Amino acid sequence: MAYFAFYSIFAQNKSMVHSLKIILFILSVAMCTISCESPSTSTTETLTIFTTSIVDGKATKDSLLYKEMITYKGDIKQSITYYNLDQIKGVESFILGKDGISTGAEYTSDKDTLMSYYKYVNDNKGRKVSSSAFDAATHELLRIETFEYDEKNYLISRSTLASDNTLQRKYIFRNDATGNPLELNILNAAGDTIVNETFTYTKFDDKKRWVEKWGFVAENPKTCYIRAFDSL
Repeated sequence: MAYFAFYSIFAQNKSMVHSLKIILFILSVAMCTISCESPSTSTTETLTIFTTSIVDGKATKDSLLYKEMITYKGDIKQSITYYNLDQIKGVESFILGKDGISTGAEYTSDKDTLMSYYKYVNDNKGRKVSSSAFDAATHELLRIETFEYDEKNYLISRSTLASDNTLQRKYIFRNDATGNPLELNILNAAGDTIVNETFTYTKFDDKKRWVEKWGFVAENPKTCYIRAFDSL
C-alpha cells in the first residue's frame, strides 16, 4: 500500500514514526470497518403471514398461517427456513456457482434428512427461468416450475407443472414501479382464475422496504403479511 511506502521513507524520524503509527492505526480501523460492512455480512428476512378478522369494523391480524426465514450473505440468498407454525419444518439450502448465482438447492427436514433437491436453469442475466424438483431417495422428477420476468427483472409469472410437463397452476403478478406485487391471479390448468388477491402496503422501514402489507380477496381483507430484517 502507498502509505506503507511513505512510512518506510521517514522511518528514521521517531516523532514522525509515532505520528504515522497513529495514522496507520486509524487507517487499519477504517479498513476493518469497511470490511465488516462488506457483502460478507449475514442478514435474515423473516416473513410471517396471518389470517385476518374484522373487529369493531377494522381488519386485524388473527392466527399465524405461514412463516419463513431467508438467510443472506451480503446480497446472496443462502437458505430458506420453513416453519410449521413456530416449529421448523425444513430448510432449503441453495447451491451457488462461482458467480454467486444459485444453480440448485437441497431441501432437508427438521431431522436434517435430505428430502428433495432442485436443479435450476438460469438465463444470460442470471435469472432463474426453470426449476426441476427431484425426490432425494429415488431421484424421480417430482415437478417443474417456470418463471417469467419483465424488462425490469421483476417476476411476472410462475407456472407449476407436473412431472409429465402438464400445467397445474399459473401465478400471474402485477407489480408496482419498485417490484412490489399489487395483484396476484392464480389460474388452474384450464386457465380459469381460482384466486385473485390484491395487496396494499401500509408500513415501510427506513430503507423503503415494506414491512407490512394486507391481502384482499373480493375487496375483503384475508391475509396480513409482516416482514422483518435482522443482522446475524
